[in-house]
Amino acid sequence: MNPSTYFTVTDFDRVYYRENLEKRLPKEILDAHTHMNLPEHAAPIPQSRFDSDWALQSGSEMSVEDARGFAEALFPSVDYNFTAFPFPIKEADTDGNNENIASLIKTKKISYGLLTTRPWDKPEFIEEAIKAGGFIGIKPYPDYVSAYKGAEVSIPDFLPREHCALAERLNKCIVLHLPRSGRFADENNIKELKEIIARFPKIKIIIAHLGRCFNPCYFEKAVELMGEIIHHFWFDTAAVMNPRVLKMAMEILPEDRIQFGLDMPVLLFHGSRRWTETTYINVCREELPWNKHIEGKDAEAKYTFFFYEQINNILSVMEELKKNEGYKKGFFKNNAEKLFESCTDLII
Repeated sequence: MNPSTYFTVTDFDRVYYRENLEKRLPKEILDAHTHMNLPEHAAPIPQSRFDSDWALQSGSEMSVEDARGFAEALFPSVDYNFTAFPFPIKEADTDGNNENIASLIKTKKISYGLLTTRPWDKPEFIEEAIKAGGFIGIKPYPDYVSAYKGAEVSIPDFLPREHCALAERLNKCIVLHLPRSGRFADENNIKELKEIIARFPKIKIIIAHLGRCFNPCYFEKAVELMGEIIHHFWFDTAAVMNPRVLKMAMEILPEDRIQFGLDMPVLLFHGSRRWTETTYINVCREELPWNKHIEGKDAEAKYTFFFYEQINNILSVMEELKKNEGYKKGFFKNNAEKLFESCTDLII
């Protein structure tokens, strides 16, 4: 699914952007979490995977040209740039997709790129690919062990210790999507994260999606269990729009350790999110296979882009916490740029 088949900017969206976002956004944004897949790389994914995954149904393909077009349409007043990596699906053509990201790095069509790794990849293979492709780090993923979201797999199952050792030695970062249904708050995830830091104290790990803490309860518990060691990690905000989660993150995390990300191409629809204590429900207007239109057509007519509501929540929390322009610029660009630039030189 390429979101260009349903992506449309309406007059309502243009007014929302002008009245709520345009003057509040910084002039430059570096998106730290973007998936780029060409159709031929997604072609091997079986239909059964799409049938069971709302995210794949929402967007599984996006070229750099698509991404640029979406960003220009969504954020016409912003110089918007990308950190990209493949959509890490086991059945996809990962090698071809990594080669595509490497070509985008070489031609400077993206700002930074990460290599998607599989747990069976030899460190020598990864090192050669990193050096040849100009990657700033690696993007492992639980899907290479289990296709079930939130599967009870360990972090070392898909991020072997020898991959951590390589990333530390080469001074490269790791974008880490946490497994398990307990998300960041899962006690085994916490234990394994602490073990990684103890064994590899110079490692640079970015915990994606704020640890998949889309509900406040998970972040609250994770902060309590992590203690001071939480400050050893970086975090991105991809797909996180809950104001309470965003507020806790901005209050607790060091200001240079939080990065802005959207998770394109997954959430390019008009919609929002509703929460229970431990789960969330996406609502949207577009006729996507997972959409049950639970709030009705009248409510859907008032939806703007999911991304617009997410960013409005981010900016509103910043204003509530009286964050200054320096904090805002760091959040949306400088924090990621500083970290990624530190990963561009190899240390052997």
